[in-house]
This record gives sequence, structure tokens and C-alpha cells, in this order.
Amino acid sequence: MIMPSNSKKMSIKTKLILVIFLTSLAVLILENIAFIIYERIHQKEELVQNINSYARIISTRSATPLAQRNKNTVQEILNIAGIENQIVAACIYNLQGEIFTRYDSGEERAFEFPAVENLPLVTKIEDGYLYLSEPIMENGVPVGNVFIRASLRELNLRWCSFLLYRGLMILLVSSITLLIVFRLQRIVLRPIERLNVMVHAIVVNQNYRMRVDVEGNDVISSLAHAFNNTFEAIESRDNALHHCHERLVDFEQKIDYPADLLALASLHIADGIEHNGGNINAYRKQLRRFRQHFANATSELHRMMFDEQDMLSATTYCDALKGVSGNIGAVSLFRFSTTLASELHQGNSLNENDLERLDCLLKEVFQDIDSLDIEQVEHSPEKRDVSPTQLAAITKELLIMLEQDLGASEKLLTQLCELAEGSEFEPITEAIAVQLDEFNVEQATFLLMDLQQHLLKKF
Repeated sequence: MIMPSNSKKMSIKTKLILVIFLTSLAVLILENIAFIIYERIHQKEELVQNINSYARIISTRSATPLAQRNKNTVQEILNIAGIENQIVAACIYNLQGEIFTRYDSGEERAFEFPAVENLPLVTKIEDGYLYLSEPIMENGVPVGNVFIRASLRELNLRWCSFLLYRGLMILLVSSITLLIVFRLQRIVLRPIERLNVMVHAIVVNQNYRMRVDVEGNDVISSLAHAFNNTFEAIESRDNALHHCHERLVDFEQKIDYPADLLALASLHIADGIEHNGGNINAYRKQLRRFRQHFANATSELHRMMFDEQDMLSATTYCDALKGVSGNIGAVSLFRFSTTLASELHQGNSLNENDLERLDCLLKEVFQDIDSLDIEQVEHSPEKRDVSPTQLAAITKELLIMLEQDLGASEKLLTQLCELAEGSEFEPITEAIAVQLDEFNVEQATFLLMDLQQHLLKKF
């Protein structure tokens, strides 16, 4: 069978169903055609055998009465033909070729029997009738002939009923086949649909770290392997491109920064300093806080996921790591921790390879932080007096900003720390900065309110 001309616009599901269904339908039709042809030939042969049997019976029984010219007995024997409904006319010829006796079923007008010399030598089917003759022998001597005319009308009626039955069977089997095809096509299409969903998710989310699950050993699994290799190449080139771009931007923006900060390879110091309001000293302190708080980040995540089975805490911890690594300009660490956080939010557990990769990135950042000039990080001016009014104003504004836009609160926090630096309020502002670095907004808010109460006492 030929596929429709618009098959290119069909979905693969429709094409698959059509191919299987049309193939099954073609096989079913061919099988039924072969069976119908066989049945037709068989029915005709059976009819010929039946009529021949009647002809032989009549010939055998009528031989003696015909030789004795006993017309009544011969007529009774010939009437045996009436038992077979399909025999519509029959006659017996005597030795002189005259019609000795005849039989008519009465269903048709009287048949004009042919002359004895025109009797068919073999069975003949013509114009919907079957014609045959049988010689009548008495002790090996011919005494006459039997001629029978049988109608094929009943055979044709049975044949039409048979065709209708086979047609209904084809329709029923085709319907059942279509239902089975609709069910079984999922076995083939399910891997293709999963592949399509996964590839679409990778492209939409731009997460080339994801890979397509490979099952089986067929064309679809080969296609999944090809997709995985493609995404792996894209991820590798994308990372290389980002790295080159970051180094270029870093080179352009680091010119005026201190030498120890310029030597940091894993940190984009321009972003980190910008997040700290342009204050280099505040950036150094944030790096130190990051080093202290996330020194055992890999072990903490391992404990939460595998020892305590606490996925919620692991997700929260990874979100905090992602946020702080972004604030200090650790681009590679930020990008990888973002991927890990996405996996955790989807309910997927991290594996040992993920934790090893995270540990390597953390060690690179820690190595850079440890290489900084400690004296500059720890240096702070002598105690000085500050304006409680200014501190109170910034504290109030920061509290409002924490409720509305956490990202916009970084510059206010830097101003608060700079203003409180060297004063009695420096410890509490440092504690607030630590809490916000860890995204503990509730605790930071509590400390800000406590600071606000202390400042009110100064008025």
C-alpha cells in the first residue's frame, strides 16, 4: 500500500500506526482473498461431486426398469433428483435417443432438453447452470443416458453470505488490530518521546551538563549516544569560551587593583568588589568569612544527603553556597553550585563525582584566599566615634530592603559596615554581614533590629 502524499507532515506516531495497520490489513486481505478463491473452487467441486453422485445413483437404479421399458418405475427413480434442491431439471433417454421420462422442479419453466447427440461428454457450467450426463448400462450394455440440469443460484446465495461474513470478519479483525497498534506503538515511541523531552529540557534550560538516559541497543540508543556526545562537546566549548571571556574582562578590570588580588585565578575580583559597594577591604573580609564558613562544604553536603538523608537542608546549604560564591566572584564555583542546586531542587541526589568536582573548585578558591595578604585583611582603623543617627537611618533602610529586594541590600550593608568600622558597633555589623552571606535573612533581620535598639539608646 502507498502512504498518503502528505506523509511528510505526519507525526512519527501517526506514521508508525499507519505502517503497522496498513501492513496488517494488507496481509489480512491477501489471506482472505486466497481463502475465498479456495472456498469458491471447493464449493463448486463439492456441487459437481453431489450432482455426479445423484446421476450415478439414478443410472444404476434405472438400468433394469429402462431395459424392461417400465416407465412408472423409471419415473419414480428419476424423481430422486428432487431431493437435491439445486437440480431443476432431469431426464432419461432410451437407447433410441428419445426422452423416456423427465423431471422438472417446477421452480422454472419447462426446460427443453437437448438431443442425445448434443449431450455434454463432461460436466459443463454455463449461464449459472451445471450440466452433466451419465450413461445407463445393463450388464455392460448401454440402454440409455441420464441428463441433469442443476442451478447455481443456491450456491451463489451461499457464496454472497460467505463473502459478507468474511467482509465483517475483516472489519472486526482490522478494528482489533488498530486498537492493538494504538497500545503497542507506545513501546516504540516511549523512548523517542523521553529523548525528545530531555533534549528539549537541555536546550531550553541551557544546561549542557544534563545527559540523555541510554537504554537498550538499537537505533534510538545510538541516537541518544550521539546527542550526549554533542552536548558534551557544546559544554566543553562553552566552558572554554566563558573562561576566555572572563580572563579578558578580568584583565581589563583588574589593572587598578592590589597585586595580591590581581594574582587570584579562580575569582573575578571586579564582580566581588562591585557586590561589596566597591570597597576592597569589605571584599577581603567577605572572602575571609567565606573561607571560614564553607571550609568543610563538601563534607557538610555529604553528611546531609547520605548520613542524615536531609535533602531539604542540603538544598538550603547549596543555595547559600551558590549565593555567596556569586557575591565573591567565584564564577566557576558559582556556575557549578547553581547546577547542583538545580538538581537538588528537582529532587535528585548528588553523586560522588559531583562532590569531588565541588571539592576541587572549593580548594582552588580557598588556595587563592589563603594567598592574600593577611595583614591587609585583618587591618582595621582605631576605634572612632560614629553618628548613631546615620547608622540608624541606614539600618532602617536596610530592614526595608531585606523585605523587598535582597539583592539591592548589598550596597546598604557595605555602607553600614564601613560606617561602623572601628566603632563599638563593628562586631554586630560583621555578624549581620555573615548572616546575609549565608542567606540567613531572618537571623540578619533579628540582629538589625537589635542594632536599631542599641542606636535608639544613643539618642
